[in-house]
Amino acid sequence: MIYFRVLCFYLSIKRGYTLVKSVVILLLFSFFNLNAQPQQHLIFNADDGLEIDMIRAINFDNDGFLWLSGENLDIRKIVLTNKNLVLQRFDGNAFDSVELPHFKERILIVNQIHKRQDGTFIIRAELDRDTHKYIFLHFDPSTTKFQPIKFLGSVNNPTNLSKLFSYDGEDYFLLQNSTNITVCKLNKNLSITPLFSYKTGRYIVDVFARIVPLKDYVIISENQDDIKIFNWDGQLLKSFEHLRTKIKEESYLWIDEVLYKDDKMYLFFYDEAQLYIFNESELAFEKSSENSILQSQNLKLLNDEIGHHLIVSENEKIINLLKIEDGNLKIVVDNLQVENFNGTTIASRNLNEELWIGSDKNELHYIKLPTNDIKTYLGDRSLRALTSINDNEILAATENDGWHKVNLNTHQVTYFKANSNSNYGKPYSTRNFVKINDQLWASDDNKFCVVDIQTEKLKHYEGNEFIVSYEKFNDSILVFSNTIGQLNTFNVKDKSFEVLLDTDSLYLYDVSTDKNIVLASTDKGVLAYDFKSKQSKLYTKDDGLSDDFYLMTDYDPELGFLVGSRSGFIESFNSLEETFKTIYNDDLNAGIATIVPYNNKLWISTFNGLVYFDKENSTSVRFSKKDGLSDNEANRYSALKTKEGIVVGSLNGLNYFKPESLVKVDESSELIITKTKQYDKNLNQFYTQLNKQQLNSGSTFVLPAENRSFELYFALNNHSLSKDYNYRYRINNSEWVDLKDESNLRFPSIAPGEYNLEIEALNFAKKQISKPLVVTIKANNFFYKTLWFYIAISLLIILILLYIINQARLRRKLQEEYSSNLLISQEEERNRIAKELHDSVGQQLTLIKRKAQNKDQKDISELTHNALEDVRSISRGLYPALLKQLGLSESIEHLVHEFDESNEIFFSVSVDDIDAYFNESESLNIYRFIQETLTNISKHAKANSVSVNLSTTNKMLILSIKDDGIGFQLSNKLKFNSLGLKTLNERIRILKGDLFIESRIGSGTEIKAEIPLKNE
Repeated sequence: MIYFRVLCFYLSIKRGYTLVKSVVILLLFSFFNLNAQPQQHLIFNADDGLEIDMIRAINFDNDGFLWLSGENLDIRKIVLTNKNLVLQRFDGNAFDSVELPHFKERILIVNQIHKRQDGTFIIRAELDRDTHKYIFLHFDPSTTKFQPIKFLGSVNNPTNLSKLFSYDGEDYFLLQNSTNITVCKLNKNLSITPLFSYKTGRYIVDVFARIVPLKDYVIISENQDDIKIFNWDGQLLKSFEHLRTKIKEESYLWIDEVLYKDDKMYLFFYDEAQLYIFNESELAFEKSSENSILQSQNLKLLNDEIGHHLIVSENEKIINLLKIEDGNLKIVVDNLQVENFNGTTIASRNLNEELWIGSDKNELHYIKLPTNDIKTYLGDRSLRALTSINDNEILAATENDGWHKVNLNTHQVTYFKANSNSNYGKPYSTRNFVKINDQLWASDDNKFCVVDIQTEKLKHYEGNEFIVSYEKFNDSILVFSNTIGQLNTFNVKDKSFEVLLDTDSLYLYDVSTDKNIVLASTDKGVLAYDFKSKQSKLYTKDDGLSDDFYLMTDYDPELGFLVGSRSGFIESFNSLEETFKTIYNDDLNAGIATIVPYNNKLWISTFNGLVYFDKENSTSVRFSKKDGLSDNEANRYSALKTKEGIVVGSLNGLNYFKPESLVKVDESSELIITKTKQYDKNLNQFYTQLNKQQLNSGSTFVLPAENRSFELYFALNNHSLSKDYNYRYRINNSEWVDLKDESNLRFPSIAPGEYNLEIEALNFAKKQISKPLVVTIKANNFFYKTLWFYIAISLLIILILLYIINQARLRRKLQEEYSSNLLISQEEERNRIAKELHDSVGQQLTLIKRKAQNKDQKDISELTHNALEDVRSISRGLYPALLKQLGLSESIEHLVHEFDESNEIFFSVSVDDIDAYFNESESLNIYRFIQETLTNISKHAKANSVSVNLSTTNKMLILSIKDDGIGFQLSNKLKFNSLGLKTLNERIRILKGDLFIESRIGSGTEIKAEIPLKNE
């Protein structure tokens, strides 16, 4: 390839010879000759995300994605900037940028992206061309990581570096230190092995230097020195000083373009149009053949990775694409006209299909080359009627640009002048060509015209309405429909018009004829008209049709009448039986445009692709633009069977193919993630992830609660343009959402949760391509909004409550233990005092009493007796000794009788036998409870009567003490923490019972206790 060279002008002046007429070649089609055209030409620029002003290097990675770089006008040595140059990846839909590393000096130019055998890249970058500062960077497109190549030992601190060149899986380059030039090999581990060196008197290793490795030799070429051939031991075998005068009188001649074919090396010298071949045995450059000279200003030789080659030649804005066959040049595509194009570099994954062209005008061009299987003509025109002129030539009518002759053998397209007897201009929207008695009839808007093919003259016969469709009925009659729903005839002999049927409400899209029957496809069914009986009938779904809207009809001698509907049904019509039979039902419900029977098969042009249909086994194959068609939507009235193939007209171009050679393009590929954007809470910013190792299908993406926005970009690998496909997605197996050709998903804010995201790629036929892409998205919530937070808080609250309850229980237990111990201590103290009173005071009083009796001192004796009885009474009150003697039941009765005897209050008692249920301590508590209650009543109640009841029921002791006293306000007593009530409650609690108090002022009081009974 002729590289676009910034220094070319400077070098040409320095060397003293004329610069080449043009800088570089390539295909950028602004206007095209009708002889050969690309099937598709797309231009990408800054509006699409292209950031490179001047593209200097492009290459494909193993996924089939295009990487490119070059130079930018705002990143130059003379411009103060903080920007860094970038590598860009184009995945067929969008550009992604990877910033080049910034060393002590900024990278200013990338002029090579060299692909290694392992799929990684070596980037040749320039830091400063004036001071010869170049570097090699290793770049992994999967991880987007850079690694500088280190120059150590004898190759330390190179002053100049050439580009890299591959041979037999190895990479070679030239390195210059001062006047020493070294041939080096870049090893797989990125180390450098010097192979041999030689001396030079010039600084010659630059972007023009080329090393051509061969099996036994290595050729070194540069624009400031003679071409040299060395063996791999470094022995100079030959120097080509004579080439300067033998080929061209220039200071030096250097190898500009090289390609390999059939184990031979072909080449062009710079600014030379002669193709040469290198003779290894003679170590000589020889002309490939006498027929291998190109009148060319610019040349480009290309090899792709699958063994194809291509020569691109440009001269006076005309481009030819050629291949080498037996040493000769064979034109593949010729006479392509280009305007305003400045291409610098070209790449292709398959030179039979496409070219990618980088220009120095901030443009990336995609050219889809014509396929060998399908030839395309009139690519920017909408086609209508077609007819054969002879075995190789057809006449094609366009919608708005008249008629054209197309030679299917030479591929020449010429405009049909169509000179008219009236000044009508170009024929408009011709719907058919009909041959009657060696005359060719056609329509032109609302007119019929007879055509003279030889003189290209037309004679018009004007009607009233626009002619929609027409067919030959017999040798004198054309049957046609118009836009007002009429079925008419035109007599080619007397040139008269006649209305057969006025339908009023029908639009007749197409007509076909056989014998006396005229069949018309309409917007409300299929209309049949019988010429003989003058009768007509409209057939609808009620008559067995599959649809209500029919676009076309045709008659085939073997198949009979055929009709095609808007929703993709093809049905045959038996006019005798008046029955319809479904032959074909389109998978995509695409409207039927035309039907061409071919070798007992049907070729069906639809509004969404061309379908090959085998009636015998009901199988079909759909072809599209991907397979070489110029457009997926075919035009009605526009199909023709020729001697060797089929011609089909579309909205954009005429397609010619031979059915037996048409092959479906393999669409095997993988839908992969190319990029994600999400928020990093640690960096506090959004970041873009391009590392393929982190973007596998099945990956899980975690979104922080601080920002749950997420962008996912995807593409089909090994496909040039993702826009050729549609995509859809669904979340958690919900309904599919159509993305059309958009290959990205953007979620501004995802609700917290876990989502299963599934993405599918569909071809134009809505068929799934490759496995679905499945990823998991986990959108985190702030912890205080998560279920775990609520669970944690709930657990904390529960723990706190349990702690509080436990502390309360402990306090209550301590309090109960204290109260219980206090009561026990009281009883122990009472018992002690009672014993002291009985044993000490009682004994002393007894002695005093006896002495008084002995001295007959009656007063003292009586006083002593009373005191002794009081002491005994106090002692019994302090410790009821009767409990041990009489038991609990009788002790209670005795206690109540004592209160009855010592008070004016009437006491009554009823006690069941409960002695067996309680031990001594429990009995004492019950006794004390009753004693203290009766004491309080006696002191405060002002009661007249008191009843004491102890009964057993349902394993409970019911103890009730009721008086008819003045009562009291219970809440007030509790409010002031009555010690008496507290003591009563504590005694019942010790007995594991419940205390109930009911009292009203003036209505008395009832104190009730329920105490569980133990087993006897």
